[in-house]
Amino acid sequence: MTNVQTDFDPQLQQEAPQDLQPQPTRARKTILLLGLLAITGAAWWTLQDRSEPLDAAPSFASTEPLPAPIDESPITPIPEPAAKSSAKAPAAGRTRDASLIASSQVLPKYPASALRAGETGTVLVMASIDRNGVPIEVSLDDRSGNREFDRSALQAVRQWRFQPALRDGKPVAATVRVPVEFALERG
Repeated sequence: MTNVQTDFDPQLQQEAPQDLQPQPTRARKTILLLGLLAITGAAWWTLQDRSEPLDAAPSFASTEPLPAPIDESPITPIPEPAAKSSAKAPAAGRTRDASLIASSQVLPKYPASALRAGETGTVLVMASIDRNGVPIEVSLDDRSGNREFDRSALQAVRQWRFQPALRDGKPVAATVRVPVEFALERG
């Protein structure tokens, strides 16, 4: 005769289904977490803006003085009334060319494709400056050969502010040529 257990054991019956269910192990949890992290990182990298400069910043050929502006003001000055205080009026006969205010100089964006390709170039921008020092018309005087450099330089110069040119001590509209150089910095 064989010894067969005929008694019903409810504890054995409950343990059997739990043993058959796969339990997540520590290694599985780690792999799942790493996969989720990789997907999140890939999504972030895909959505980020890569048009910003990475390691290079454009520099400006500021060693040369700006050429004399093209005078767009009337030749005959309007006489001032004698009642105005001479302390507020600039000195008569004073003349200066328009010049860039360095603190207003917005750096142009270095195009990502040009940065990857290692391209450099210089754009010569002609800017018509009003009596308040604001560029009212900006155009290309000499192209760089790279359309993206040209666009970026124009966008930046539109945001710059200048000290207006003076004729006989009064601010006048003028036109200046501004070189904008795109060069890779080697560090």
